[in-house]
Amino acid sequence: MAPDELRLTSAREELEAAAETADDDVREDVEETAAAFAELVDDGRTPDHALMDEHLNALRQAEERAEGETEDRIGQALSHAESYREELPQS
Repeated sequence: MAPDELRLTSAREELEAAAETADDDVREDVEETAAAFAELVDDGRTPDHALMDEHLNALRQAEERAEGETEDRIGQALSHAESYREELPQS
């Protein structure tokens, strides 16, 4: 697995852990983003900046609504995903 894929995989893992402790209003966004990250890695696709920004924005909004461990896990996932996004080629 390439280092950039590892960051996205780490983000997905953090989101899966966050979903376990999330309230209903946060869980759906977290699960959807985790699934999207898994699909990107599994398919070997490289998303464009706009798609990653969409995912990052969804996570930021979920983080604002989350509390405690869920908020911390989403924050870690954001860190991994933002690092991944920085390495994407410019279009």
